[in-house]
Amino acid sequence: MFDRTDDYEEKIKPILKELNLMCVICGIPYFAAFCVKDMDGKTSYRNVLYSASNMSTVLSDDQLCKHINVANGFDTVLHQPELDFSVFDDLDDPELEIDK
Repeated sequence: MFDRTDDYEEKIKPILKELNLMCVICGIPYFAAFCVKDMDGKTSYRNVLYSASNMSTVLSDDQLCKHINVANGFDTVLHQPELDFSVFDDLDDPELEIDK
């Protein structure tokens, strides 16, 4: 259990404002998450974002969007390759014929 909300507000947030300004000037999208409190079974975060869409930039692999989804409560699921059904395509194979 801890509560570092005041530390975040007083010490971290001013630095983040400067970091955000530099990212805006340089055109660097980012996402940052800070765990500021964990008490009574509840965890509190402060999330900061400068997204690619704010710059009208399209990313080939927008990991930031995925991080934001997790921050918004989405669960992660390991990528599964597509199933290969091509083994069932050969319907002329006599072994696959079904007698009526």
